[in-house]
Amino acid sequence: GLLKKSYSPISHPATERTFDLLVKAYTPVPGGGVGDAICNLRVGQSLVGKLKAERLVHGSPLIGKRWNRIGLVAGGTGIAPLIQLARIILDDPTDDTKVY
Repeated sequence: GLLKKSYSPISHPATERTFDLLVKAYTPVPGGGVGDAICNLRVGQSLVGKLKAERLVHGSPLIGKRWNRIGLVAGGTGIAPLIQLARIILDDPTDDTKVY
């Protein structure tokens, strides 16, 4: 059946041809089980996915050097977008933003 779930990539937006996801496998429940399905893929298996509309953070020039200091606090699924944000800031040697 068709399963739906949104995931935020954790890879740097400049990465081409691949992307990384942070996925936790839970025991499937009715109407769920996407994480379990992804985590149990074997070499050679595939899945079909759909991209949502691009979000502002993905490659946005507004992210780099936007803040002097930034504190990142997250729990559960909220950590994935913050990992990507930290990668964008920390990957730029000219960005002096302090990340906490």
